Amino acid sequence: MKHQIYLFNPDNDLALAHGGGHYIAPPFAQKMQIDLCTLPMWYAMSGSMILVENRQMSEWVDSTSARWGLSIKGITREQLAGIEASIHPWGWSGTIKKRLIKAGVKANLLPADSTLSNVRKLAHRTNSIAMHKFIQEHTTLPLSPSPVECESFDEVSAFANSHPGSYIKMPWSGSGQGVYHAIEPETIEFERWCKGALKRQGSLLCEIGLHRILDFALEFKCTNGNAEFVGYSVFESDFHSQYNAGVVANKQRLLSIIEDIFPDISKIIPAVTQAVNSIYASQYDGFLGVDMLLYDDNEEIKLDPCVEVNLRATMGLVTCMVGEHILPNGTTGKFKIEYSKNGFPELKGNRIYLTPIFEGTQYCAYVELD
Repeated sequence: MKHQIYLFNPDNDLALAHGGGHYIAPPFAQKMQIDLCTLPMWYAMSGSMILVENRQMSEWVDSTSARWGLSIKGITREQLAGIEASIHPWGWSGTIKKRLIKAGVKANLLPADSTLSNVRKLAHRTNSIAMHKFIQEHTTLPLSPSPVECESFDEVSAFANSHPGSYIKMPWSGSGQGVYHAIEPETIEFERWCKGALKRQGSLLCEIGLHRILDFALEFKCTNGNAEFVGYSVFESDFHSQYNAGVVANKQRLLSIIEDIFPDISKIIPAVTQAVNSIYASQYDGFLGVDMLLYDDNEEIKLDPCVEVNLRATMGLVTCMVGEHILPNGTTGKFKIEYSKNGFPELKGNRIYLTPIFEGTQYCAYVELD
């Protein structure tokens, strides 16, 4: 039986936007990848290995896994060369394939270039529009209007001026990156951003700004052409739609948070699952998250069923799995990623640290217990 090896490559959205296999991550993303490399251990299959930066981190994975009964082991790059394994990165791109081959992984263990090219096509936000329309056709629930894809600045400008506070999104981006909240669409800054994005990526997606009440997601795992619903994630995002923090609780508690605002949410799951099967699962193996939101439209609560699709593992997947399998039943917490230029000299007792703290650590992920 092949080993299962998971790894964290948080720059995958940026690599997909760049295209090709020679993307070099900015320093902050490289540091984040090093410091948070143990995150996949919280959703990896039992008996798997997690690719980490060094022996110290490998020992942390081993001891933490033993403490929580996870049966997960750490593995370093030096141990990776020549090993027969099934590889599961945070997200797939041509860049991560080239990095793994350079580290000694056999090319025949990795997806073909044509497969990765197709993954990039699937990650294009135009498929989020297809998801939105598919769900609209398979439910009677009150939903938001579908986004619009525009191929010229004049089209984008007309949309933004007709819908004040709209969101303009690059086709390849994620986690709030590549998003412009068009509060003042007449500015030269907006024009430059749009024209630059259009030149690089060919189009922009335009969405009406909504009176946001709750951000959440449905998490899926696609295997052999079939999409399996894994669970919910509930999270907070900022003014620019960037991820801030996540609620950590078991599946039933997360569902109840959503149902308290929108009691019919469970009725949408079959339609979303069908959409994921139709658009993604037949061509993609791995995790994906469908971001959604509830909003107030003249005192009626409505659902945006597909803010975006993240074709990779997500922080929501981490919070979903930790809440279901790690926290004591009935316990809730808040998941956060924290940055400190000077490190973290003091560990706090009301936290479960999901990544290790060593000398030189600048990023850490933890659950703060309520």
